[in-house]
Amino acid sequence: MKEMQVKYPFLTVIKEESMPSQLPESYQDLTHVTAETQARFTRYVGDLLEQIASTTARNPQSINGPE
Repeated sequence: MKEMQVKYPFLTVIKEESMPSQLPESYQDLTHVTAETQARFTRYVGDLLEQIASTTARNPQSINGPE
């Protein structure tokens, strides 16, 4: 993953430990998480995207790179 970050400097890597946990009881079967777990993950991603967008709005070079 570090090689990818070097190659693509604007790549955002989300550390697993910062993501909402998915315990066994978060699953309705072996593949699908519950609606509550889906909503919690969606809120997490939405908040993260807002944070990234806010940072980018204050510093457009963080997306476009230096001119």
